[in-house]
Amino acid sequence: MAVIEVIRKKINKSKEGTLFFNNSFPEFDDEYVRQILSDLCEQGLVVRIAFGIYLKPMVSRFGVVYPSVSEIVQAIAKRDNAQVLPTGNTAMNQLGLSEQVPMNSEFITSGSARVIKIGNRTIRLRRSVPKNFAYKGELMPVLVQALKAIGKENLTEEHKGQIRRLLAEYPEEQTWQADMQLAPAWVRKVVTDIKKEHVDYAQDLPERIVFCPTGEVRERLQADYDNMRSSFIYGKAPDFDKLMSRIEELQERFRTLKC
Repeated sequence: MAVIEVIRKKINKSKEGTLFFNNSFPEFDDEYVRQILSDLCEQGLVVRIAFGIYLKPMVSRFGVVYPSVSEIVQAIAKRDNAQVLPTGNTAMNQLGLSEQVPMNSEFITSGSARVIKIGNRTIRLRRSVPKNFAYKGELMPVLVQALKAIGKENLTEEHKGQIRRLLAEYPEEQTWQADMQLAPAWVRKVVTDIKKEHVDYAQDLPERIVFCPTGEVRERLQADYDNMRSSFIYGKAPDFDKLMSRIEELQERFRTLKC
């Protein structure tokens, strides 16, 4: 079977709205695939939306339905096995911290930096440090980028109100402590202060209380404790796991209390 027919068959089997790149067909040479996709574009099978990016169109009564900027960026990230996060005005708009819809979209990536032109719009991907992609939750990494864009001195009560709503909707309790350790100090203080303002104490029932650290927080605490043990001067320092076991026991006893 000719190469063009192999590619045509794969595109025909794909869902409408699927994005294709020159390297979407790794069994063939990228430049040859680019020429074939260009030919299929002229035949109407795909639509070219940017250099090297093609779309199997989904057509409504209003015309071709194009993917969002976020969908395009996520497809690129998947192709490159990279991580991406909105930053700057893009992050602010995504979280409702700005009503302005930016014509140029900004993202940071763990992959290669690039600029993508789509009509009169620009998508800019800037390579960033691994720390920005180390957050466990979904809200916090984007919120940190948005707050960096706003700046500590420019934070308004309207911003704080929206952050309060976001924290209530996406509490991310399981990842909160670990993510706070990664956030810049001023961001950590701002977000922590706002979170304290909307605590619902009616939810803080004994059976919901958690004393014991878990995951990465526990690992860091253990490393810190091991470093301190050498300087203890009163008696023999208990083993970390035994100490945690005692705290877990206390936690279980506390959870049986009746309000």
